[in-house]
Amino acid sequence: MAQRTTGVRSMPERTTPAHRGLLAPAVAAALVGLLAAGCGGTADAPADGAAATGDATPEAASDAFPLGEVTGATAPDGHKLREIPADSAPTVELTAEPDPVDGWNLHIAAEGYEFVPEQAGKEAAGGEGHAHLYIDGEKYARVYGQWFHLPAEAIGGGEHTVMVTLNANDHTTWAVDGEAIQAETDVSGSEAAQGHGDHGDHEEHGG
Repeated sequence: MAQRTTGVRSMPERTTPAHRGLLAPAVAAALVGLLAAGCGGTADAPADGAAATGDATPEAASDAFPLGEVTGATAPDGHKLREIPADSAPTVELTAEPDPVDGWNLHIAAEGYEFVPEQAGKEAAGGEGHAHLYIDGEKYARVYGQWFHLPAEAIGGGEHTVMVTLNANDHTTWAVDGEAIQAETDVSGSEAAQGHGDHGDHEEHGG
C-alpha cells in the first residue's frame, strides 16, 4: 500500500533554556577566535616585535657596552688590546697635584666607565674594569678608583711621565683604532714633598 502522509505536521525544534546554556560558551569561544584573528594575533603577542616586559634585549645592552675584540697588539705591560668602537668607548684624563705631605695625588677622571675592583681577574664586561698605572713606561700599580696616591720615592729627581690605561676585568687593555685608551701627565721630582713616615706628621696634615 502506498504510504500516506498523515495530517500531523512536524513542529520546528525550539531551543530550550538548557540548550541555550550549552550553546553560549561555544558562541563566546567562536567570537573570541574571530576577534583574535582580526587583530592579527593573540592578546599576549607584543606589538612591533617589542619584548613583552619592555626590557632591553641582550643585543641592545651589548651594543651599548661592547666587549670588543681582543687583538694581537699589546700594551706596555704585555696585556693584549681589546678593540671597541670609538662611539661607545670611555674616555680618561689624568691630573697630578703635589701632596702637602708626600708625593702626588693622582686624579683619574674616566667617563662612561665604572671601576669595579671586586671583578678584577674575572671575565671582561663592557664599560667596566680598573686601571693600570705606569711610570716612564714601566707598570707601577693597579688602580681601583679615581684617586691614587703616588709617593715621592716612586719617582726620584727630574722629569717623569705618569700614565694610566683603562683595563677590562681580565686585564686586557681597552683600545680604539689600535691605540690603548690612556692618559698621561708629567711630574717633577723637585716638586714632590718628601714624607718621613712620621705618624704625627700625617695626623697634623690630615694625611
